[in-house]
Amino acid sequence: MALTTNRLVGFGSGTQNFSGANILEADHIADYNNSTIATTHTYSGSNIGAADSDRYVVVTVCSSSADIGCNVDIGGQAGTLAVEYNNPTFDHWTAIYYRKVTAGTTATIAVNSNDANTMSDSSISIHRIVVASGMTLSVHDTDNGGGAGADNWFVNVLGGGIVLASAICQWDTGTNPILGQNLTVEYQWDAGTVRYGHGHAYFQQLATEKPYGLYQASYTNFSTAVASFIAS
Repeated sequence: MALTTNRLVGFGSGTQNFSGANILEADHIADYNNSTIATTHTYSGSNIGAADSDRYVVVTVCSSSADIGCNVDIGGQAGTLAVEYNNPTFDHWTAIYYRKVTAGTTATIAVNSNDANTMSDSSISIHRIVVASGMTLSVHDTDNGGGAGADNWFVNVLGGGIVLASAICQWDTGTNPILGQNLTVEYQWDAGTVRYGHGHAYFQQLATEKPYGLYQASYTNFSTAVASFIAS
């Protein structure tokens, strides 16, 4: 099953258009977090949903004290990197990985740091995508540095698709500093002064372009990532 990648990387906003057959299934399965100081955070027995010969497992991940070049194993094998971003001031790293996993309902997800500093926190959200005709991925990542503001990713998804986003920030005040913009915020974890967020949204027949992303308010120093998947 061919998997093609079309990557947009940079600051600000970008547009990518798609058309094609619908993704058969797209589900948010489970969320996990770890606050152990270590070079690897291992999430053993993670729920990856029902097995299928056309199943992809997609993992959004956030970590503090991590850096570009960290990686994620899915079911004992290296996942494919869709997008990553790191805020070097605080080593706030966020990324999205995926891998085709056809068998089993659980798997070990391992977040591996290659930084001189060990990770102090991490969180993951697991998604299951079933697509029989192949899958196309478009990625646009961005970072807004310090101070409050919004990151908007403009992705026009046609004929069914999914947008996934994740963010990590150092927040100052406020009760909900990571908010979905045209996204359902599926999971948030407050780890001391670091807040993690993962957002997702499913679309079937979206005809007009909208901004999909995470809005950060009352915080400093954040990293964000977004990926859009659609059937070929």
